[in-house]
Amino acid sequence: MRASLLAAAACIAAAGALLPTTAAASFYSSAEVRAEAGGVVLDLRNGQSNSGDGRVPQFAHGEKSWPAGGINTGSFVADSRAAVGSLSASASLDITRALSGVFQVAPDAEVLSQASFRDEWTVGGQPLDTIGRMRITTHFDGSASSSSTVFSDAWGRYDLDVTSLEAFNNVLDSAAYNSQRQQSIDQTATLEFDFRYGRPILLNALLVAVVQVEAPTSTFFSGSGEAAFGNTASITKLEVRGADGVFTTQVDLQTLSGGIYPFMTAVPEPGTAVLMLGGLAAGGWVARRRCGHIGVAGG
Repeated sequence: MRASLLAAAACIAAAGALLPTTAAASFYSSAEVRAEAGGVVLDLRNGQSNSGDGRVPQFAHGEKSWPAGGINTGSFVADSRAAVGSLSASASLDITRALSGVFQVAPDAEVLSQASFRDEWTVGGQPLDTIGRMRITTHFDGSASSSSTVFSDAWGRYDLDVTSLEAFNNVLDSAAYNSQRQQSIDQTATLEFDFRYGRPILLNALLVAVVQVEAPTSTFFSGSGEAAFGNTASITKLEVRGADGVFTTQVDLQTLSGGIYPFMTAVPEPGTAVLMLGGLAAGGWVARRRCGHIGVAGG
C-alpha cells in the first residue's frame, strides 16, 4: 500500500489521534478524495478537498478517465461526505487495460476516499464534576469487492475515539470503536465510559474507503473494484445513566459544533425529552489516551 496516499488517513486513525487544538480548530468536518496511478497522484476532474467548522456538511468528489485506444484505458471515481456524527466514503476503479509503471512491486492504481469530524460535548443537569456514565451507540455498514489479472484489494475502515476529560486536562475515561479493514460489515456497537458533568468530552471520527491494484513492473493488467461505505458510519444513539441506574436518552447535551447528530433527528422514546442544545466557549485540551471499552450490540 502506497504510504503517500494513505498517510493522512493513517495519522488520524492511529491510536492517540487526539491532539492539542486551538480554539478555532476545536471542531471540524472534512472530506477528501485522492487517486494515484504509477506512483503519481492524479489530477482528478472535479476533485476537491474540503474542511469546515462542523456546522455545515462537507462534500468531495473526484473522477478520472482515459479514453479507449490508448495504452491506459479505464476510470476512477471517489466520493465522500462528512457531517457531525455521520460519515460516508466510496471509491471505485475500472481498468480495462493498463501498463504498470517503472516502479518496483507497488500499487499501480489506487483510489482513496475519506471523511472525518471532530467535536466537543458537555453534559449539564448535574453539579459540576459529578461523575456520570455515558453510552454511545454507533453503526457501520458497507461492502467492498475487487478483481484483477494481478493483485487487487478493496476495503473500508471506521474509527471513532471518545475521550472524557476531568479538570486539569487529566483523562477520566475513554472508549474507541476501531473496525480495522473490512470488506463486508453491518455492525452496531456500544461504547461506555465515565465522564464528569460540565467537563469536555472529545470525539474524533474517521471513515476511509480504498480500492487498489498492484502489478509488477512493465506488466499489462486489468482490474476493477468498489468500496461502498456511503452514509453508513454514524452515531445513532446517546444515553446517560440516571440516578435510578437506568440509561436514558434524556440528556442535557451541548455541542461545540452546533451540528445536528443522527440521534437528534430520531423519533424520541416514550417519556423522553428533546435533547437540549447550546453553544460552548471555544477552547482546546490536550488528551492523553488510555484503554477504553467497547461492546458489540449486534452484527
